[in-house]
Amino acid sequence: MTATLTTYFQLSAVGFALGFSSPCIFTCLPLAASYIAGSRLTTLKALSQILLFLSGRFSAAVFYGLLAGLSGRLLRVFPHVAVKYVRPAGGAIILMMAVFVLAGRHWHGKFQTLVFGRILTGGIFFLGLAMGLAPCPPFIAVFTQILLMSRNAADGIFYGFFFGAGLFASGFITLVPAVIFAAGVWSRIIKSKMAGIVFRIICAAILVVFALKWLL
Repeated sequence: MTATLTTYFQLSAVGFALGFSSPCIFTCLPLAASYIAGSRLTTLKALSQILLFLSGRFSAAVFYGLLAGLSGRLLRVFPHVAVKYVRPAGGAIILMMAVFVLAGRHWHGKFQTLVFGRILTGGIFFLGLAMGLAPCPPFIAVFTQILLMSRNAADGIFYGFFFGAGLFASGFITLVPAVIFAAGVWSRIIKSKMAGIVFRIICAAILVVFALKWLL
């Protein structure tokens, strides 16, 4: 039991460390900051979006743990399938985020009453899931180690859960300051209507660049 608890702690620590050092942080931070700053969300609403995004990444970690516990072949094949099919869907969600930002705060309420707005709200979770399902090499290395340690699917799920919990914690620590800055500081800096429009265009352009990277 002690060895198992030690393994869980180590996986959480690895997930926590990768949340600060893996390449995906250079995608997560600009995406979150651009969307939140450009759409001028309240701090509470922005935090809820971040939690949805991180929950998507956490769910992907548990899913990969399940794959590792079930079959090494599944673990080798699925990342390639995800890159081919899941990333384009994530790119489409980012494009929707760009449109939402360009529409401006006046239209947010109207968008939220439409199917578009409802899809976007759920899409933040899916975007986190898509990023988790198309992982970078350090994450694949972790799940390969989980494959070697797992005796069955339940083992893989538990290992993936603790690794995902570490990712969630570090993601929360890195993204929340960006949320507070974007939702609070920028709302005080940008006062004029024209400056707000220009800033929304810049934020939307950043989102479009990420979307095209995922789609092409």
